[in-house]
Amino acid sequence: MENPWKKCVTLAVANTVYNLLELMQTVDASISDSQTYHDLQLHVDPAWGGTFVLVGNSDVADDCWGKKLIPTQYDPNYSRYNNGRLSDIYLMAKGAADCLVGVNLIAG
Repeated sequence: MENPWKKCVTLAVANTVYNLLELMQTVDASISDSQTYHDLQLHVDPAWGGTFVLVGNSDVADDCWGKKLIPTQYDPNYSRYNNGRLSDIYLMAKGAADCLVGVNLIAG
């Protein structure tokens, strides 16, 4: 895996929960199932026609989320102890399909 990792993933279907690690592995097969991060930022494409992206655990939903990202906003999600796991992060696009999310990652 490249470090830093700077690529995009696509949330193809609106109102569907996606695992960030699995999305990243579709773009880069070299990413390990146990990959951790030290610094992670998520950016929603400002040209996307949806309203927001929910970020949370596997049960992310309209009434259960940790962060809500709007287009042009970014999410600095820092793990001071180098133990944030990509497999623990889930995303859901609200309002429209084909949401492009930029991922900037420094591996842990």
